[in-house]
Amino acid sequence: MGTIINYKTAFEAKLESREDLRYLAKLVRKELGITLDKKYVDITWILERLAIFDSEYSYEIVDDDQLDVGVQAQTDIIKNTILY
Repeated sequence: MGTIINYKTAFEAKLESREDLRYLAKLVRKELGITLDKKYVDITWILERLAIFDSEYSYEIVDDDQLDVGVQAQTDIIKNTILY
């Protein structure tokens, strides 16, 4: 697994219950037109649509060997890039 970095930031999110997270996931699925019975979704498709909301970040698809073992995605806060 990747390294956990813990520091104070202005962008901290409050803890949410599982029920709240499920509700938010349903709202996002509904907004993006993803049926609730679909177990897996194309994350690239979703990120392309979410880019509309935050154009300051860019997304880059990289080979698995460019990420640490067990890391599925990595955010570079200096370059405003998310690697996945």
